[in-house]
Amino acid sequence: MSKTKNRLSALLDQVRQAETVIIVDRGTPVARIDALRPARPRARQALR
Repeated sequence: MSKTKNRLSALLDQVRQAETVIIVDRGTPVARIDALRPARPRARQALR
């Protein structure tokens, strides 16, 4: 985990390049970091 803390900026750069990062603690996967998809604009409802 300390390696993850020390490399967080580099890991986020990887995520920005559309890569998925898996965080492993003592050989066990514990988290995944994925890029967020852009939010879709909400459709406006017509006023009556």
